[in-house]
Amino acid sequence: MTIDRTSVQNLGLHVIRAGLVLNLGWQGLGKFTAAEAAGIEPLVSGSPLMAWTVRLVDIRTVSAGIGVIELIATVALITGLWWRRANDIAVTIAAVTFLGTFSFLFTSIDYDWGLLPPNGFLLKDLVLLGGSLALIRTAQSALRPDANVGTPVST
Repeated sequence: MTIDRTSVQNLGLHVIRAGLVLNLGWQGLGKFTAAEAAGIEPLVSGSPLMAWTVRLVDIRTVSAGIGVIELIATVALITGLWWRRANDIAVTIAAVTFLGTFSFLFTSIDYDWGLLPPNGFLLKDLVLLGGSLALIRTAQSALRPDANVGTPVST
């Protein structure tokens, strides 16, 4: 086995995909719990992008809805190993999700200036957003084995 730039890049993309699958899957399942719903309530309620949802339905329903979206992205990320269209859908959902949650740092948190953000765990969403964007870029690359949309990967 030869280790070259392409094989290292491909390994890196698989690690990104695995990280996104684990993150979205874990977080998606968690959104069905009362504790997670309570945890996201102040973030959702303070966000101009999301506050309208808790005016329509209760926070448990909003949380479960977010969980469904995250689990759809998880399944599509796995399926995206074989079909480009599933990959494109998955990474778009993931990127929008992480962009939305990263925005909570600017919309839903009270800062005590001079200190670290109180919800610094949201900083990971910037890296996850970058990972999603990296997979979008490769989905459009001729290097991808399933460059023809809908064509299964043969490996």
